[in-house]
Amino acid sequence: MISKNRFINEINESFSALIFTYKNVGMDTLHYYYLDESELRRIQDVIRSGVFLLQTCNRVELYIHGDKARDKAKILLKYIGDLHHGKLKLNDTVIREGIEAIKHLFYVASGVDSIAVGEYEILNQIKCAIASAKKIGTTDRYLEKLVDRSLKVGRVARTKTNISKGKVGIYSLALEKIKEVVENINSVEILILGAGEIGSKMSELLYKEGVKNVTIMNRTESKAVELAQKYGYKGIKLDLSKIKDYDVAISAISGIREKIELTDNKPKVVVDLSVPPLFAGNNVLTLTDLQDFSTMNMANRLEELPKIDKIVDEGVNEFIEDYMKEIQNEIISKMLNNVEKIREEEVNKAKKELMKRGIELNTDIEEILDIMSKSIINKGLEPVISGTKKMIENDERNYINFLITLFNYGHISDIKTKEIKKQETTEGSGS
Repeated sequence: MISKNRFINEINESFSALIFTYKNVGMDTLHYYYLDESELRRIQDVIRSGVFLLQTCNRVELYIHGDKARDKAKILLKYIGDLHHGKLKLNDTVIREGIEAIKHLFYVASGVDSIAVGEYEILNQIKCAIASAKKIGTTDRYLEKLVDRSLKVGRVARTKTNISKGKVGIYSLALEKIKEVVENINSVEILILGAGEIGSKMSELLYKEGVKNVTIMNRTESKAVELAQKYGYKGIKLDLSKIKDYDVAISAISGIREKIELTDNKPKVVVDLSVPPLFAGNNVLTLTDLQDFSTMNMANRLEELPKIDKIVDEGVNEFIEDYMKEIQNEIISKMLNNVEKIREEEVNKAKKELMKRGIELNTDIEEILDIMSKSIINKGLEPVISGTKKMIENDERNYINFLITLFNYGHISDIKTKEIKKQETTEGSGS
């Protein structure tokens, strides 16, 4: 039985999260916290640790892995504040450490922390976020393991509970509110502003609903046309002055800071999913409004929270095992890499010796040398690797360091050997 307690302190020291969401900073100011790729690269240079950014329309969360992760979270918070010229409400920031940071990500993946409780889209957003982090090189193997486990927790939560039962998600909720306003959604003209992720999702949802009269506007007209052709819709260049030509408008664009006041009842309803909101008026529904509607309709899903708590706790225990195995793999990989270098050097020496003795090398001889040397190494190291895994489980770090040094080209100084033996003897007599 693996003793997990030995690794919990290490996890608590090496993981942290900076959390800005619609809950603690509000939807109207969340866009100030958004980070682009260049800013994320600079952030990693500042803290010199792995960083994973989860950024959606209702959250900006930075997960950190490295030594003294909480201290680095505080450094990072100040740096982001300076980066965004004092626009951020830093006192409202939530910082979570260790197991609590991990739990938070698991709850997010489960859909519990979303505006629309139980929504599926967050799982895809987490996948895209980790893919982006890998691409630009800001993450590390431990954060990747954490994200992988969070996705598994999210899938289990939706399989074993009713958290996602029925129509969930911002996009579905937006469609339901539109249908409450217009008598027949198939008989009205609908405008989608923006051909990005949200515009794409709403286009797909309307298409599945059988809606045909849809126009997509985008700054880059070719993107609007490309998305529109996918569903048989019309794609045109962005022109906000034409919004009153439509019965329904769905806004999913960014970068426009001044709000547009709608003073009449055309369109009949505007669902503004932009961050920050672009439109204002009696016929406008924002993400905050949709959050309120979601809260009123989620009583049944809240009954599933005790089950989610259990699934999250199980996920934490599984991640601790993931973490331990990753440490095992990292240490053993270092050992094997050093041994492989030694093997290659010795095989080359053997080849030179054979050539000195007049033996002509050929493919068969080189293959035999390669197979034989690898076989010797594998058989010789098998008990060492098995023993090392047990040492890691028991947190016998001094012996582990001794082995890593020992396999560093087979050299370890007599002084170092005496230091390790003395330390182990002292610890053993005191236990």
